[in-house]
Amino acid sequence: MTIAPASEYVFGMFPPKEIAQNLVMGIGPVRRWAQGRHQSTGLNRLPDRVTDVYSFYRRHTEVAGQRILELGIGHTPDVLLKALDDGAASASAADIAGYFAPRTEAERRIGFRLYDGRRLPFSDRSFDLVWSSNVFQHLREPEAVTAEIRRVLAPGGRLLVRADLRDHYHLLDPVRWLDCLRYPDWLWNAMTSNRSAYVNRLRLSGWLKLLEKSGFRLEAIEVVRSPELLEQRMGRDWLNKLSDDDLTATGFDGVWSAF
Repeated sequence: MTIAPASEYVFGMFPPKEIAQNLVMGIGPVRRWAQGRHQSTGLNRLPDRVTDVYSFYRRHTEVAGQRILELGIGHTPDVLLKALDDGAASASAADIAGYFAPRTEAERRIGFRLYDGRRLPFSDRSFDLVWSSNVFQHLREPEAVTAEIRRVLAPGGRLLVRADLRDHYHLLDPVRWLDCLRYPDWLWNAMTSNRSAYVNRLRLSGWLKLLEKSGFRLEAIEVVRSPELLEQRMGRDWLNKLSDDDLTATGFDGVWSAF
C-alpha cells in the first residue's frame, strides 16, 4: 500500500456542521432513536469475525471454569456463547446501549448490564477474564473504565483487548487514518463525543501507560502497523509530536494480567 503525502489532499471535517450534529445526538430521544437504528456494532454476528476474535482469546487463555465479562457486546452474543459451550463458569456483558436483546434460551444465560461508560455495575473481583473487541478506542472515559476493569477482576485475572486506533470516520481511506489527531481535544469532543464513530485518540504508548497505571502487567501484544503512514508527516505538523511507533500503529491485540 502506498500512501501519498498529505499535502496532496484536502483534509478535515467542517466543525460547525459536526458540532451541530453532535449536539443533536446528545438529546436523549434522538440518541435512543439513533441507537435503535444502529445496526453496525463491531462483529455484527458475522461467523468469520466471531471465529477470528474467539480464536484470539483462546490462543491466550483457557475459558473452562472462568467467570467472563465482555465489554461492548453490541449485537453479538456469539463469542460468549462459544465460551459457555467450552465450559465457562459464567458469561456476563456490559454495554452503554441496549443493542443486545436475548432471543434464545442460550442467550438468556448471558448476564447483560447497561453501564454509564464510566462505572461497571459489578462487584469487586467478580471475574477471572475480561475481554473486548474494537471497543477500547471508543471509550469516552478510558482511565475510569480501565480502573473499573481492574476492580472487577480477581487478582491474577486477565484482560484481553483488540483495539483499532484509526480514525473511524475514514476507515476506508488510508490517507485519512490519522485525520482525527489534527484537532484539539475540546474541538474533537465538541464534534464527536455523542456519536458512534467517536474515538478517544489514545495512541499505542498511551494505552500501554494507562493500563500499567491501572494495575495491569503486559503479557503479550501483537501490533498492527502501517509503516507507510510515516509519509503523513509531510505537510501535517501536528503529527510531528508522535513517535514513529505511535504513528505507524493502527491497532493491537493485547493480553494483560491483573496484579
